[in-house]
Amino acid sequence: MAQAIESRAVEHWRSLDGLRGLAILFVVFSHLVPAALATAGMVGVTLFFVLSGFLITNLLLVEEREHGSVALPAFYGRRAIRLLPALFVYLAVIGLIYGWEITWPPLVYAGNYAQLFGLNLEMNLHTWSLAVEEHFYLLWPILLIGVPATRKPRWLGLAVLLLIGWRLAVPSDQWAYQASDTNAFALGLGCLLAVLRARGTWRPPESGIFLRAPLLGLLALGAWPVNSAEEFISVGRWLPIVAALFSCVVVWAAVQASDYLMLANVPLRWFGRISYALYLWHLPVIYAVRVDFGRTWTSMSLAFLISVGLAAISWRIVEAPMLTSRLRARFERVPQSGVVDPTTTGRRPAI
Repeated sequence: MAQAIESRAVEHWRSLDGLRGLAILFVVFSHLVPAALATAGMVGVTLFFVLSGFLITNLLLVEEREHGSVALPAFYGRRAIRLLPALFVYLAVIGLIYGWEITWPPLVYAGNYAQLFGLNLEMNLHTWSLAVEEHFYLLWPILLIGVPATRKPRWLGLAVLLLIGWRLAVPSDQWAYQASDTNAFALGLGCLLAVLRARGTWRPPESGIFLRAPLLGLLALGAWPVNSAEEFISVGRWLPIVAALFSCVVVWAAVQASDYLMLANVPLRWFGRISYALYLWHLPVIYAVRVDFGRTWTSMSLAFLISVGLAAISWRIVEAPMLTSRLRARFERVPQSGVVDPTTTGRRPAI
């Protein structure tokens, strides 16, 4: 039975690849046309957080069920192999061109707190979300193993509510927007989804407006009008909370149905595959093109094509070879059901 359930889950993760592709397009277009789609980046990043919480928790629970334990060194090894090579290449290029002062915080996954304490990372501004993700990868497996309450939906749900309350209550809008502690709620919602799925305690409707409306809601939130940088940061306190709730339903629906609203189509899945490298490279490229050519439709189209090209190259010559290397194989624990970590394979990379 476990084998059948997990095999079905892997098949349905094709829609999550497409959902990841949609998320990265939200982020990229928010930086290409901020006047019209400023909040799309919030939506895309929040969707990434929910996806990460769901996928990582599901994998940890599967590993424990299959092996009786979770091997933390193997987990951290897989994360390092997935994330560090592309990051090292990216930061090496940025450091050589723009200097090392803006490079060391992303290197140690402190980009969010470095900015909160006054350091301008310039074209590395977007690395704040990578820090949030990495802090989650470091802490959550330990909590899941060591704190029994994290496996109980009631207590995990209460923790998420407290984290939402903290985001709303923290005095600084900028802290609410970028800090790991104020973004943990979105990752926690993804974790809660995985726990509910593992326990079989929640079965939402499988079709109808309940499942279609949230995706439309994410699109609407991505076009939420803002008129200033101050208003953007203020909106960023509450809009990701709504986006995270919508994202939960969308992720659940995508897992339940591989053809959910065409998310499993090939172009979206391809963007999902290169999403990590595209996230890394797009902002410096946009900055460079804008400096040389200004912000026109032609220049922004050129920036998009260059970013996608660099991401495709990164995937082909940096990320994919590492994911099929002998080094990666050392950290793989193949369970009896044959399900491997889909966030470290060549088919399903994750930010």
